[in-house]
Amino acid sequence: PDSAWLFNLNGEKVVSLEFEQALQYRFVKSEDSSIVSQVVEIVTANGEKLSSPITLCFRVPDNFTVQQTTSDQPDCKTVKRNGCLAFQNNNDSEKNETEEWKCEDRNLKEKRIEGRRVVCGVTPHLTSFAILLSSSSESTGLC
Repeated sequence: PDSAWLFNLNGEKVVSLEFEQALQYRFVKSEDSSIVSQVVEIVTANGEKLSSPITLCFRVPDNFTVQQTTSDQPDCKTVKRNGCLAFQNNNDSEKNETEEWKCEDRNLKEKRIEGRRVVCGVTPHLTSFAILLSSSSESTGLC
């Protein structure tokens, strides 16, 4: 797959994409306090559906952590996920005054691209995306 950076109006690299089709994008303003990244709306250049899932990577604040592991017992591990790749759910026939975001990928990966810390998620479709603060926990072992 190809990869590319999306730049905001200040010329800052804020979103990295891995894709196999020509894409178009625009940045969208949001007042939602649970969003910790830039919001980007992405569509295929020819209006077709994606041929395969794409990876979206967003720059996030330095204090944002993908997950925290807590363990009070030797045989118990609890992983708290702090965010998700979310999309704006525009499938409702009635337009809501408030934005409705739906988590797409809760298994975010943290990595560095060209020296920049990013958080990545995978999606099989296109619309408006952002990294959303959300909380979920998984326990393993004898919890």
